[in-house]
Amino acid sequence: MALVAQGQVIREEDLAYDLIGEGEEREALFKVKAARFAVSPTGQEVRLDQVIGVKRQPLYFEPAPLDLDAKVPGRKYRGKTYRELLQTEEGRDYLGWMAEHFSEPEVRDFVRRILAGEEITAKRGRQLNPHWYEAGAMKAARNARFRLIPATVRAQMIERARQSGQARVVERGAGVQPVAPAARAPAAATRASAPSMRTPGPEERAAARVGPYAPTERQVAFFQRLADSPVFTEEERKRALDWLATKATRQTIKDQIDWLKRQVETRRGAA
Repeated sequence: MALVAQGQVIREEDLAYDLIGEGEEREALFKVKAARFAVSPTGQEVRLDQVIGVKRQPLYFEPAPLDLDAKVPGRKYRGKTYRELLQTEEGRDYLGWMAEHFSEPEVRDFVRRILAGEEITAKRGRQLNPHWYEAGAMKAARNARFRLIPATVRAQMIERARQSGQARVVERGAGVQPVAPAARAPAAATRASAPSMRTPGPEERAAARVGPYAPTERQVAFFQRLADSPVFTEEERKRALDWLATKATRQTIKDQIDWLKRQVETRRGAA
């Protein structure tokens, strides 16, 4: 909608995919071509630029393990757990049918054992994702569209979401390992050693930013100079540099730099 207001539209023009791998390791590599057009009030169009968006989509996934509190598959008892079905005669009859006729051998064996009174946890084999095509195609199309949206427009949308309360700060996820207490620097040395307070050495830069999608050194240096501004609190600075160290790409860092610049200008003016 923001681009339409500027007389521009994005169109997805082509979708292709290839299957690679064998058996349960198969993956689909999706590629979508998208282009941006300038449209005059009279309907005339000028093609501005074209990009591709890609997505690697596995065809199989690892299902959750089986236990008494897992959800029973199928529509008849949607949302019910195995434990709940064991408590009713009708539910036990259905489990008895599953033990003989369900398609997955792991589920059949699990149901037989819980009907015999065992309380166990079992693993299921990898499952074919019936929606692999839709998921891969839509994500590749999204990635292509995103690359055609100017950084200024993305920054405006992010700021508008923040102001309207539709965005929230997301802390570092569970997948990032915390630093062990013994490895933490002393409090007096924290500022000197934190990524936000110094420029990493060449070896650290090479280890932290590898690949064609990683931020450039100039982007990182500019981001760090902005984050070091005294208008930010230590907590804001820490969040900004945690994001830089773990999630930044060449595209997303542009939006964050724009946001930091606006915050520095706005807060200095208010002060």
